[in-house]
Amino acid sequence: SMSGAVFKWEGSMNPKIFLNPQAKACLLPMGITSENVAAQYNISREEQDKIAVESHRRAAAAIKSGRFKDEIVPVTVKIKDPKTGQEKEIVADTDDGCRPETTFEGLS
Repeated sequence: SMSGAVFKWEGSMNPKIFLNPQAKACLLPMGITSENVAAQYNISREEQDKIAVESHRRAAAAIKSGRFKDEIVPVTVKIKDPKTGQEKEIVADTDDGCRPETTFEGLS
């Protein structure tokens, strides 16, 4: 099971998180979280997956229609392209946690 796997790979999160005990203690893989929800609230994996798909669908629709624009302050940041190593500026102005391509089958 990947539920207990460390959820970290190069560039996936700021390495400083691991230097702060409080921040590090908050890292909980989603597999463990879903198992806790199932046990505590009697919500099956299937029900959780259906809720997740609907949540991503709604978030994608809200992002597309601009509903979050007044809630997110655009920030210009410099990033290093992992493939080329070149530095470039980008504007971070959208929540990057939404996965509009999420399907029930893909989660199963």
